[in-house]
Amino acid sequence: MKRKLSPSNPFPINAKAHFWEMLNDNGESELHLDFGAHDGKAIIDLVRTGVVKKAIGLDANSEVVKRSQPLLPPNVELVTITIGEKLPFPDNKFSSVSLFGVLEHIYDQDKLLKELNRVMKKGGLFVVAVPGKHFFSFMDMGNWKFVFPQTHRFFVITWKGKEYYQGRYAANKDGLIGDIEAEKAWHQHFDKKELANLLSKYSFETVAVDGFGFFFRVLRNFRFFSPQFIKKLIDRLVLADQKMFSSAEIWVIARKS
Repeated sequence: MKRKLSPSNPFPINAKAHFWEMLNDNGESELHLDFGAHDGKAIIDLVRTGVVKKAIGLDANSEVVKRSQPLLPPNVELVTITIGEKLPFPDNKFSSVSLFGVLEHIYDQDKLLKELNRVMKKGGLFVVAVPGKHFFSFMDMGNWKFVFPQTHRFFVITWKGKEYYQGRYAANKDGLIGDIEAEKAWHQHFDKKELANLLSKYSFETVAVDGFGFFFRVLRNFRFFSPQFIKKLIDRLVLADQKMFSSAEIWVIARKS
């Protein structure tokens, strides 16, 4: 049974929404770290709604970070990181940490989880959200570039141009293929027990496990190729799917023990 969300919760039915509720229950987090923050929208909402006092986002995509930095409000910071490097923070610095749709992109997951444990305070809240391993996992568009590389190349060049394809996929200066680490070269899927067990290896004690959707990937793929008037109908189906099922996207909320 999914937890009922507060009216003031800024997020839809996903890991961010449930993490927001946990932070709201526990009182304001003094300093939050979002690894793989992209443009910082998630941490901006955490700060804006008062469940986080200050937030720092890290991302390997230097172009996105550079483009987003001038738009950040006070108490939100975005920093570019280099893949595989030690996090630029002292031990026990952050009272909460998030990985929203990031772990599945990481090649050396052990190193990252050790580093996140190091920079977290004891008892701090940690959320990890990943794609769920289930019947429709094969429809993950994030892996199409690896399964059908020539088709993907043709489609992206036709849609965005050769320069865009080269910079984002073929010769990415940040060591990525799209948004996935080049060494990883696969958008990994997890089941709930597997994810909880992985976190427990690094002294993260599970507090809550959940997820959303079953037909989510089917619907989202269909939506991508649909005209606008069809997209509105699909959005309603996606919402119903998110409420009824819990396997397409999963998350674990844990504490550093």
